[in-house]
Amino acid sequence: MYFEVFYSRVKAIVILLVGVFHSQAFILGWYNSENESNNPVFLILGIIIFVSVLLFFINVMTFMVKISGDKITVRDGLRKRYEFQILDIKSVKLNLPIKSTRLKRIIIETETDYFDIDSGMKGYKTMAGYLLEQYADGKIRQSAMSVRTISNLELQLQ
Repeated sequence: MYFEVFYSRVKAIVILLVGVFHSQAFILGWYNSENESNNPVFLILGIIIFVSVLLFFINVMTFMVKISGDKITVRDGLRKRYEFQILDIKSVKLNLPIKSTRLKRIIIETETDYFDIDSGMKGYKTMAGYLLEQYADGKIRQSAMSVRTISNLELQLQ
């Protein structure tokens, strides 16, 4: 079995465009400032917004989880790339928000790393099904998933 989990590229591009628009508005506010000193607050805010949005965009565009058989490869945005086997999973948790409009999040931990995927990502349901299948086959330790996590993951697939 092979599949990937990643963020929607279209959403990331929309966020980048909105961020660039907002930072440009602040920079133009600085440039068009009526006083002689051109208030630097507008320029600083514009630069901060632009850099923040750019870092978020790069992180979203580079994050990916690839599953190939029993091997999971994570390219964790701006941080690093690592691989592990399905047997290395120490814990699988499902974070369900109180409000149903928020994203649900699966948190997967190994001995040395962790990552999470949210319900807004492409491949989220496939990953939930894969985790349940591997747990049922005994490839994920029994202590890694609680009964509540299993039942909530099953509900995610419906």
